[in-house]
Amino acid sequence: MEDRAMPCRDARRLGRSLRTWRALRRIKQSHLAELLGVTQATVSR
Repeated sequence: MEDRAMPCRDARRLGRSLRTWRALRRIKQSHLAELLGVTQATVSR
């Protein structure tokens, strides 16, 4: 079975990058979620 989970440090790095990107563009989690076709809860994880 293939493990698709990201290593923890990579997930944290991605989260920080997305947070910075959203802040610079003043995009809320809910709007990003809508653009990605996922829920706001998914984006917040």
